Amino acid sequence: MLGLNTQKELGAVARRGLVIGYCRVSSSGQKADLERQAEVVANYCEKQRYQFRIIKDIGSGMNYKKKGLQELLRLVCEGGCSKIVVNYKD
Repeated sequence: MLGLNTQKELGAVARRGLVIGYCRVSSSGQKADLERQAEVVANYCEKQRYQFRIIKDIGSGMNYKKKGLQELLRLVCEGGCSKIVVNYKD
């Protein structure tokens, strides 16, 4: 995902840790928006030179059992991510 050129850059990424981009829409009819969100978040992460991973979910914001959200929470609780990037905070 990143085009790192030097050992110094690799070390900086390792110290910062994994960044998770979390993208969600409410329904499958919004898949195009989900892909657009993922692209915007990925572009931002690349510009920031983050080592990142995108997690996508389809489902209500009130549903806390979404697969992607559960994975995100697990990573946070296990110390597996240093930052979360979202396109919309709702």
